[in-house]
Amino acid sequence: MVLRMNTQKGESGGPVFNQSGQLIGMVVSTLSDGNGRPLNLGHAVPATRIASFFCGNASCPGDWSQLASRTTDICPNS
Repeated sequence: MVLRMNTQKGESGGPVFNQSGQLIGMVVSTLSDGNGRPLNLGHAVPATRIASFFCGNASCPGDWSQLASRTTDICPNS
């Protein structure tokens, strides 16, 4: 997913929460201009995809298993 927010180098792996405080993703990259200044755009992997990956390779506790079974991502304003 694309994040319209300022993300910095070193924030990869950080959580992304929606307005309700639910975990919806993990930051994976940030975009910057040719001078290295952030462009207020970043990328994240949706939490549903992360849960599906882990739960497909091992047993998961209840909350993660429920998240992995969702077919849509939990995103604000959608």
